Parts: sequence; C-alpha cells; structure tokens
Amino acid sequence: VRVPSEAGHGSYSYLITAHHVIRNQVGIEVEVPNPSANGAPYPPVPVGDWRQPLKGVDLAIAPYVEGDHRSHHATWSEAIWPGHPDLGGRIYYIGMFEPLNRPIARSGTVAAIEQEGIPHSGGAYDFPAHLVDCRSYRGFSGSPCSMELVFARLDGKEVPYWIPPEDLPVAGMNHYTLLCGMFTSHYTDEDSPEAEGVVSRYGVGVMLPSRFILEALMTDDARNERQQWDTERAKAAPHP
Repeated sequence: VRVPSEAGHGSYSYLITAHHVIRNQVGIEVEVPNPSANGAPYPPVPVGDWRQPLKGVDLAIAPYVEGDHRSHHATWSEAIWPGHPDLGGRIYYIGMFEPLNRPIARSGTVAAIEQEGIPHSGGAYDFPAHLVDCRSYRGFSGSPCSMELVFARLDGKEVPYWIPPEDLPVAGMNHYTLLCGMFTSHYTDEDSPEAEGVVSRYGVGVMLPSRFILEALMTDDARNERQQWDTERAKAAPHP
C-alpha cells in the first residue's frame, strides 16, 4: 500500500500481510513478480522492521523500498474502503496458484459481514471478520481482496460521433476498484476422513476488514515515522 506524504514529499510504501505469516520468522525476503518475465519474480529482497500495529488483529506491516529497476502494483491508501462490502457482493482476490507458483486473480461472494467469535489462525487473535464464499485454502493468507464500485455519470465529451448534439450529454459508467480486505484464514474440512483428497468442501475464506488496514497505516507511530522520513527527504533535496 502506498501512502502519500502529508508534507508533499512524494509517497511511502508498506508491505502488508497476515501477522501469523511472519510471526516467529527471521530473514524474511519478498519476491516481486516481473511483469516482463511472464510472472517470474525478481530476485528476493530482504524486508525487515515488521510490526503488528493493532493488538489482537492478524495484521503485520513493514516499510518497503522498491529496488532498482523494479515495478510493483501498489494500492493507494485513499483506495482502501473504510466500511464493509455489500452482503452478497462480489469480491476479487489474488493468491499464489501453487502448481505453477504464480499469482492469479479469483473471485468470491461476501457471505457474512463483521462476524464475531470467528476462530483465527494461531488462536492468538480476536477481531470481527467477513466470511467469503470462494475457493479458499491454505496459502492464501495475506491475499488482498478488492471490490468494484460503479457509478453513473453524464458525459458530453468522448462520445461516439454519430450521437446527435441534441441528445448530449449521454450517460456513461465509472468503474472504481477499492481494497476491501485481506484473507487471513479459511474454514476447512481437510482433516475429516471422508474428505481425503479434497482441498475443502466448505470453500469459505475469513477476510480481515479493510478498515483495520487503514487504521494500521494511520496510527500515531506510523504517521510520526513518515514525518521523520519527510524530514530526511527534505534535508537530502537539492536547494536552489
């Protein structure tokens, strides 16, 4: 997620994942897919300074500095949905397709929102979560989830030339993609004897609401950190 500088010094990026993914891990490295290499990743990049900004929430963030000649898709903090998705609405998520070891996009349906008392991975977390009817299984923890918002608009420009002037403006549609959450775990029946060879018949993912991600990025500690970075950038900038 990319957060704009409040002082106008560009922006700063953070990596975000489920806390249980990096808990008790050392020497964490991140591989960013190379869009010019058919999904093959760039060489691994060490990423440190991971923290759990919200107590009891399965969420971890770390500052991320892009390496030379790298490119990655970042969601701007303004594109994080502060509420919850619509019940029955469609969401899209990205995760690793293990047989090919490549990230792919999938979709699911919001089955329940703001559910209390959900058992979470590791057992050390307690937060309300959304449930998503989808093909969710082990390895999708940390997968970003997004939803599409569509709004009608009136447009008098860039319309087909054959529309008579007296019919202008005409209606069009604007499409916006917003981050609405992150998968942290899933319901599974893999341990059931009759489910041998089946990934999961339940197909329900547990999604961390995006408002927690926004809250984590806007804590006092995170904002003070960015102010310090702003000061360092200002000192390093050439003066006229």
